Amino acid sequence: MTQEAKPEGRPKSVDITNPEIRTQVELFGKLCATQKEMANWFDCTLRTIENYMSEKEDEEVTEFFRVYKKAQAESTTSLRRVQMAKAIDQEDTTLLIWLGKQLLGQKDKREEDSNINSTTTIISATPLTPKEWEEEHGK
Repeated sequence: MTQEAKPEGRPKSVDITNPEIRTQVELFGKLCATQKEMANWFDCTLRTIENYMSEKEDEEVTEFFRVYKKAQAESTTSLRRVQMAKAIDQEDTTLLIWLGKQLLGQKDKREEDSNINSTTTIISATPLTPKEWEEEHGK
């Protein structure tokens, strides 16, 4: 019984000049797929995809990264548009507050008024530092 020799050399590459491959990379960008998911799909090593996703001067690598990032940006913009429309059209207060925190850097800040014995929530334009978060949430 003979064993087949294992291939040696560089890992399998992904040919971004192939229109079908380019379409797949765009789809992965729109889905915000992980590098591991792409490596599995293209049947190559994770290191190969990591190299393609790095910002190197190699023209082919740069094109793979550019195609993925452009599609990813279009997807996040589309998602943000849908969230904004839902938050505004349906007056979704929870979503509006969440978007304010994410996009505007707003945060909850609790202040106690000793005269009234109640807690008021104030929205601030500066995000909490990790230390402030721990102090407020007791972790």
